[in-house]
Amino acid sequence: MAGEAGKTGTAALLDALAEGVMVRSGDRFIFVNETVLKIVGYEGTTEQFMAEGVERWVHPDDVGFVQSYYDKRIKGHDVPESYELRLLRADGETCWVTCRASTIQWNGETCVAACVYDITEQKIKNRQFERAESIFRSIFRLTPEVMLISSLSDGKIIDVNPAFLNVFGRRRDEVIGHTTQEINIWADQTFLGRFVEELKMTAR
Repeated sequence: MAGEAGKTGTAALLDALAEGVMVRSGDRFIFVNETVLKIVGYEGTTEQFMAEGVERWVHPDDVGFVQSYYDKRIKGHDVPESYELRLLRADGETCWVTCRASTIQWNGETCVAACVYDITEQKIKNRQFERAESIFRSIFRLTPEVMLISSLSDGKIIDVNPAFLNVFGRRRDEVIGHTTQEINIWADQTFLGRFVEELKMTAR
């Protein structure tokens, strides 16, 4: 079991945090809280976790820069206080964390303490959004249908696709930042206003 009975004081307080807390000395951890174990899905004790060493839990592609940051931080050099890295879960899967690190004195020894927060779900959502945006951009550029992107608040055109420029015989610099009324592309000037109102109604 990850939980260990009988913890009191600082250790019990750190275990209650939503962030993982770890203290590193050389190639080993000398303290981790229960949240770290939860993040990586480890079912043993904190002592068993720490006995496996630092590199066991850091993704191989991130070991290099994590080690470099540690070495420089211990020597007092400037390194990022906050950064993202990948950890390896107990089941071999990868999870993303954001990490905030600084040096501390631990039992008279200069060590590095880090707080880590699991951002795996956020990373997955970001990748899904980027993939969807990439697909949309491809369709936007390649479709023979006229497409434009404009602001709902002021109606100014943000982007148009090549088909738009071909059909209306305009250059990008003639349309970007202008409204459709200003460039006079609608036969029925009331159409856009009605369309925008319908969009606003749908968004409510």
